[in-house]
Amino acid sequence: MTRQVKAVISDIDGTLVEGSEVLPSDRVRDAILEAKKKIHFGLATARQYQKTKHLFEYLNLSGPSILSNGAQVVEARTGKMIVEHPIDKNALFEVCRRLKNLNISWWIQDNGVDFFYRNYTPDKPFVVVANKVTQEQAERITQKLSDIEDVIVNKASVYADRVDVLITNPKATKQYAVFEIAKILDIKPKEMIGIGDGYNDLPLLMACGLKIAMGNAVPDLKVVADYIAPTVEKDGLADTLERFVIPYQPAG
Repeated sequence: MTRQVKAVISDIDGTLVEGSEVLPSDRVRDAILEAKKKIHFGLATARQYQKTKHLFEYLNLSGPSILSNGAQVVEARTGKMIVEHPIDKNALFEVCRRLKNLNISWWIQDNGVDFFYRNYTPDKPFVVVANKVTQEQAERITQKLSDIEDVIVNKASVYADRVDVLITNPKATKQYAVFEIAKILDIKPKEMIGIGDGYNDLPLLMACGLKIAMGNAVPDLKVVADYIAPTVEKDGLADTLERFVIPYQPAG
Protein backbone atom coordinates (compact mmCIF):
# COMPACT_ATOMS: atom_id res chain seq x y z
CA MET A 1 0.00 0.00 0.00
CA THR A 2 1.83 3.10 -1.22
CA ARG A 3 -1.00 5.62 -1.05
CA GLN A 4 -0.71 7.92 1.97
CA VAL A 5 -4.07 8.67 3.57
CA LYS A 6 -4.34 11.53 6.04
CA ALA A 7 -8.10 12.11 6.15
CA VAL A 8 -11.37 10.35 5.38
CA ILE A 9 -14.55 12.31 4.65
CA SER A 10 -17.74 10.25 4.72
CA ASP A 11 -21.30 10.95 3.70
CA ILE A 12 -23.92 10.13 6.35
CA ASP A 13 -27.24 8.87 4.99
CA GLY A 14 -26.75 5.70 2.98
CA THR A 15 -23.04 5.55 3.90
CA LEU A 16 -22.46 5.96 7.63
CA VAL A 17 -26.02 4.97 8.56
CA GLU A 18 -28.98 3.39 6.80
CA GLY A 19 -31.45 6.15 7.70
CA SER A 20 -31.84 9.47 9.45
CA GLU A 21 -33.03 8.08 12.78
CA VAL A 22 -30.40 5.39 13.36
CA LEU A 23 -26.85 5.23 14.70
CA PRO A 24 -23.90 3.56 12.98
CA SER A 25 -23.45 -0.15 13.57
CA ASP A 26 -20.98 -1.27 16.22
CA ARG A 27 -18.55 -2.41 13.52
CA VAL A 28 -18.66 0.97 11.78
CA ARG A 29 -18.24 2.90 15.04
CA ASP A 30 -15.33 0.70 16.14
CA ALA A 31 -13.61 1.14 12.77
CA ILE A 32 -14.00 4.92 12.94
CA LEU A 33 -12.64 5.10 16.48
CA GLU A 34 -9.63 3.00 15.45
CA ALA A 35 -9.02 5.00 12.28
CA LYS A 36 -9.21 8.29 14.21
CA LYS A 37 -6.04 7.32 16.05
CA LYS A 38 -4.16 7.66 12.76
CA ILE A 39 -6.04 10.04 10.44
CA HIS A 40 -8.66 12.78 10.51
CA PHE A 41 -12.20 11.46 10.10
CA GLY A 42 -14.96 13.88 9.17
CA LEU A 43 -18.53 13.77 7.90
CA ALA A 44 -20.04 15.41 4.83
CA THR A 45 -23.80 15.82 4.76
CA ALA A 46 -26.72 17.90 3.57
CA ARG A 47 -27.95 17.90 7.17
CA GLN A 48 -27.65 20.90 9.47
CA TYR A 49 -25.68 20.89 12.72
CA GLN A 50 -28.65 20.17 14.98
CA LYS A 51 -29.36 16.97 13.04
CA THR A 52 -25.71 15.89 13.02
CA LYS A 53 -24.53 16.79 16.53
CA HIS A 54 -25.55 13.44 18.03
CA LEU A 55 -23.36 11.62 15.50
CA PHE A 56 -20.39 13.89 16.21
CA GLU A 57 -20.82 13.06 19.89
CA TYR A 58 -21.43 9.33 19.37
CA LEU A 59 -18.28 9.03 17.26
CA ASN A 60 -16.26 11.45 19.44
CA LEU A 61 -15.37 13.55 16.40
CA SER A 62 -13.42 16.79 16.41
CA GLY A 63 -11.98 19.01 13.70
CA PRO A 64 -13.68 20.03 10.45
CA SER A 65 -16.76 18.36 8.96
CA ILE A 66 -19.11 19.42 6.17
CA LEU A 67 -22.75 20.46 6.65
CA SER A 68 -25.58 21.77 4.45
CA ASN A 69 -24.21 20.02 1.37
CA GLY A 70 -20.99 22.04 1.56
CA ALA A 71 -22.44 25.40 2.53
CA GLN A 72 -20.84 25.10 5.98
CA VAL A 73 -17.63 23.67 7.41
CA VAL A 74 -18.02 23.13 11.14
CA GLU A 75 -15.74 22.21 14.04
CA ALA A 76 -17.46 18.98 15.05
CA ARG A 77 -16.78 19.09 18.77
CA THR A 78 -17.74 22.71 19.44
CA GLY A 79 -20.23 23.45 16.66
CA LYS A 80 -18.25 26.55 15.64
CA MET A 81 -18.73 27.42 11.98
CA ILE A 82 -15.37 27.75 10.22
CA VAL A 83 -16.61 28.48 6.68
CA GLU A 84 -20.09 29.51 5.50
CA HIS A 85 -21.54 30.12 2.03
CA PRO A 86 -25.19 31.22 2.36
CA ILE A 87 -27.43 31.83 -0.63
CA ASP A 88 -27.59 35.40 -1.91
CA LYS A 89 -30.92 36.76 -0.64
CA ASN A 90 -31.98 38.27 -3.96
CA ALA A 91 -31.29 34.96 -5.66
CA LEU A 92 -33.20 33.17 -2.91
CA PHE A 93 -36.34 35.23 -3.45
CA GLU A 94 -36.19 34.51 -7.18
CA VAL A 95 -35.77 30.78 -6.51
CA CYS A 96 -38.75 30.82 -4.17
CA ARG A 97 -40.88 32.77 -6.64
CA ARG A 98 -40.28 30.20 -9.34
CA LEU A 99 -40.69 27.16 -7.09
CA LYS A 100 -44.08 28.40 -5.91
CA ASN A 101 -45.40 27.73 -9.41
CA LEU A 102 -44.46 24.05 -9.22
CA ASN A 103 -46.58 21.46 -7.46
CA ILE A 104 -43.84 20.20 -5.14
CA SER A 105 -42.92 20.20 -1.44
CA TRP A 106 -39.96 22.43 -0.56
CA TRP A 107 -38.47 24.41 2.30
CA ILE A 108 -35.46 26.54 3.26
CA GLN A 109 -32.68 25.61 5.68
CA ASP A 110 -31.77 28.88 7.36
CA ASN A 111 -29.21 29.10 10.14
CA GLY A 112 -30.22 25.81 11.73
CA VAL A 113 -33.98 26.00 11.18
CA ASP A 114 -36.23 24.64 8.41
CA PHE A 115 -38.66 27.26 7.07
CA PHE A 116 -41.53 27.01 4.66
CA TYR A 117 -41.80 30.12 2.54
CA ARG A 118 -44.87 31.78 4.05
CA ASN A 119 -43.95 34.68 6.39
CA TYR A 120 -40.26 33.85 6.00
CA THR A 121 -37.58 36.53 6.48
CA PRO A 122 -34.07 35.38 5.53
CA ASP A 123 -31.26 35.30 8.09
CA LYS A 124 -28.64 32.87 6.75
CA PRO A 125 -30.32 30.75 4.07
CA PHE A 126 -28.02 27.86 3.17
CA VAL A 127 -30.11 25.33 1.26
CA VAL A 128 -33.48 25.20 -0.47
CA VAL A 129 -34.71 21.59 -0.39
CA ALA A 130 -37.28 20.13 -2.78
CA ASN A 131 -38.19 16.91 -1.03
CA LYS A 132 -38.80 13.51 -2.64
CA VAL A 133 -39.56 14.71 -6.13
CA THR A 134 -39.64 12.53 -9.23
CA GLN A 135 -36.74 12.54 -11.68
CA GLU A 136 -38.99 14.43 -14.11
CA GLN A 137 -39.76 17.07 -11.46
CA ALA A 138 -36.05 17.34 -10.63
CA GLU A 139 -35.32 18.10 -14.29
CA ARG A 140 -38.08 20.72 -14.34
CA ILE A 141 -36.63 22.40 -11.25
CA THR A 142 -33.17 22.46 -12.83
CA GLN A 143 -34.56 24.00 -16.02
CA LYS A 144 -36.62 26.59 -14.13
CA LEU A 145 -33.62 27.79 -12.13
CA SER A 146 -30.85 27.37 -14.71
CA ASP A 147 -30.52 31.09 -15.51
CA ILE A 148 -30.16 32.25 -11.87
CA GLU A 149 -26.42 32.91 -11.65
CA ASP A 150 -25.97 32.86 -7.88
CA VAL A 151 -27.30 29.34 -7.21
CA ILE A 152 -26.61 25.78 -8.30
CA VAL A 153 -28.99 22.82 -8.34
CA ASN A 154 -27.94 19.32 -7.24
CA LYS A 155 -29.73 16.03 -6.74
CA ALA A 156 -29.12 14.34 -3.41
CA SER A 157 -30.80 11.46 -1.57
CA VAL A 158 -32.50 8.70 -3.53
CA TYR A 159 -35.77 7.13 -2.37
CA ALA A 160 -36.57 4.33 -4.84
CA ASP A 161 -37.80 6.41 -7.81
CA ARG A 162 -37.57 9.82 -6.08
CA VAL A 163 -34.78 12.25 -5.17
CA ASP A 164 -34.15 15.34 -3.08
CA VAL A 165 -33.11 18.48 -4.96
CA LEU A 166 -30.76 20.92 -3.19
CA ILE A 167 -30.39 24.55 -4.27
CA THR A 168 -27.35 26.34 -2.83
CA ASN A 169 -24.67 28.97 -3.27
CA PRO A 170 -22.37 27.90 -6.17
CA LYS A 171 -19.51 27.47 -3.68
CA ALA A 172 -21.65 25.27 -1.44
CA THR A 173 -20.61 21.85 -2.69
CA LYS A 174 -18.83 19.04 -0.94
CA GLN A 175 -15.94 19.56 -3.38
CA TYR A 176 -15.28 23.15 -2.29
CA ALA A 177 -15.69 22.09 1.33
CA VAL A 178 -13.11 19.31 0.93
CA PHE A 179 -10.64 21.89 -0.39
CA GLU A 180 -11.36 24.06 2.68
CA ILE A 181 -10.76 21.09 4.98
CA ALA A 182 -7.49 20.29 3.22
CA LYS A 183 -6.33 23.86 3.90
CA ILE A 184 -7.39 23.64 7.55
CA LEU A 185 -5.56 20.33 8.06
CA ASP A 186 -2.59 21.43 5.92
CA ILE A 187 -2.84 18.34 3.74
CA LYS A 188 -3.46 17.73 0.04
CA PRO A 189 -6.85 16.60 -1.31
CA LYS A 190 -5.05 13.67 -2.96
CA GLU A 191 -4.23 12.45 0.57
CA MET A 192 -7.95 12.19 1.39
CA ILE A 193 -10.54 9.46 0.93
CA GLY A 194 -14.09 10.45 -0.02
CA ILE A 195 -16.90 7.93 0.40
CA GLY A 196 -20.57 8.28 -0.42
CA ASP A 197 -23.66 6.89 -2.13
CA GLY A 198 -25.73 9.77 -3.55
CA TYR A 199 -25.67 12.17 -6.48
CA ASN A 200 -24.45 15.02 -4.28
CA ASP A 201 -21.46 12.91 -3.21
CA LEU A 202 -19.94 13.08 -6.70
CA PRO A 203 -18.18 16.41 -5.91
CA LEU A 204 -16.89 14.84 -2.68
CA LEU A 205 -15.38 11.90 -4.51
CA MET A 206 -13.97 14.04 -7.32
CA ALA A 207 -12.16 16.24 -4.77
CA CYS A 208 -10.41 13.34 -3.04
CA GLY A 209 -7.45 11.24 -4.06
CA LEU A 210 -9.19 7.93 -3.34
CA LYS A 211 -12.82 7.68 -4.42
CA ILE A 212 -15.07 5.11 -2.71
CA ALA A 213 -18.65 4.37 -3.75
CA MET A 214 -20.92 2.35 -1.52
CA GLY A 215 -22.44 -0.82 -2.93
CA ASN A 216 -25.82 0.93 -2.72
CA ALA A 217 -24.52 4.04 -4.52
CA VAL A 218 -26.09 5.57 -7.61
CA PRO A 219 -24.45 4.50 -10.91
CA ASP A 220 -22.82 7.94 -11.39
CA LEU A 221 -20.62 7.33 -8.34
CA LYS A 222 -19.71 3.77 -9.19
CA VAL A 223 -18.43 4.88 -12.59
CA VAL A 224 -15.78 7.18 -11.06
CA ALA A 225 -14.95 5.10 -7.97
CA ASP A 226 -11.55 3.55 -7.34
CA TYR A 227 -13.25 0.98 -5.12
CA ILE A 228 -16.85 -0.09 -4.59
CA ALA A 229 -17.43 -0.97 -0.95
CA PRO A 230 -20.14 -3.27 0.35
CA THR A 231 -23.56 -1.71 0.94
CA VAL A 232 -24.42 0.32 4.03
CA GLU A 233 -26.33 -2.70 5.37
CA LYS A 234 -23.08 -4.68 5.14
CA ASP A 235 -20.95 -1.99 6.82
CA GLY A 236 -19.26 -0.72 3.67
CA LEU A 237 -17.70 2.23 5.53
CA ALA A 238 -16.07 -0.10 8.05
CA ASP A 239 -14.80 -2.26 5.17
CA THR A 240 -13.23 0.83 3.59
CA LEU A 241 -11.47 1.91 6.78
CA GLU A 242 -10.26 -1.63 7.48
CA ARG A 243 -8.98 -1.97 3.93
CA PHE A 244 -7.36 1.43 3.30
CA VAL A 245 -6.61 3.01 6.69
CA ILE A 246 -6.38 0.81 9.76
CA PRO A 247 -3.90 -1.86 8.54
CA TYR A 248 -1.59 0.54 6.74
CA GLN A 249 -1.22 3.86 8.49
CA PRO A 250 1.47 4.28 11.15
CA ALA A 251 0.33 5.94 14.37
CA GLY A 252 1.45 9.47 15.09
